Amino acid sequence: RQNALRILGIGETSDKRIIKKKYRAIMHVVHPDAHAGGGGQAYEYTAHEINAAYEFLINTAQENAPAVQKRSKKKAWNAPENESAYTEREIYSYAEGAEGIKHGIYCVARGRYIRIPDEDTKLFLLSIYNLSRSMLDPFGDEAVSRYQAELAYLLMQEYTDPSLDLEKYQIDENMYYIPSMLETEGKRNRLKEGDVLYPAAVRDHRLYVKDMAGREAGYVSFSDDMLYQTLVPLFEQRSVQVKIRVSGSTFGNNSVRKIVVRNLDLWIRYEVRDRSEITLTLSSRIRDLLEMCAHVI
Repeated sequence: RQNALRILGIGETSDKRIIKKKYRAIMHVVHPDAHAGGGGQAYEYTAHEINAAYEFLINTAQENAPAVQKRSKKKAWNAPENESAYTEREIYSYAEGAEGIKHGIYCVARGRYIRIPDEDTKLFLLSIYNLSRSMLDPFGDEAVSRYQAELAYLLMQEYTDPSLDLEKYQIDENMYYIPSMLETEGKRNRLKEGDVLYPAAVRDHRLYVKDMAGREAGYVSFSDDMLYQTLVPLFEQRSVQVKIRVSGSTFGNNSVRKIVVRNLDLWIRYEVRDRSEITLTLSSRIRDLLEMCAHVI
């Protein structure tokens, strides 16, 4: 904790508002486009260290926040709804037994609710899994095994608001810093710290990147699993501008899959917009998928 406070240059009693403000100020300074000369200003710590400090302090602040009062009998879930979503989903919460121990899961609401930070990530994924399974069950096991992953991917986007999921990564108006990694899939390259990469393609819901010579270098991965559901669709929809830079040397590899992993600095510019048109497109793709399932029976 002391290291994290030192990295952000804040005091022990700093609240979440101060933590976010200082984080955004520092990340704005170190952004390579922040100054006319390029490269940003020198800072004692790397972008990854700054981000790690921020994540730790924000998570600690959440853990130390006053306990939420027990749920009332009101069934409504306090979250915005996507009225254009294809169907409703269930919102789950953990039931607590003696001494606050989690004891089972129960449904607190049903509707076209968008995921908010108060909704547990694992329970959100469970909600999507159960919904996609229930939609495919009438078509049989083969339809479930063939189409559930794609259906769940489409449903997640309908119940996701990128501006909410990306908020903790915001460093300036419409600007976000995303901690990420490059997985090279055994591809040989001579990338070095500071090299710039460019989007090459989106395949199998992965963002592949290329170097300045146009050679594909691998795909971008994230330590935050929800970014796969939030960020990759934005690239598919061509809704963001991006800058990607190699941040450091190799820090790990997998000799079996021949994957080498490198740290990346990834900045995106994303302007919040009306997502009704995107939702209509998603719902249309869901209908087409379900029509395909009818031919599997």
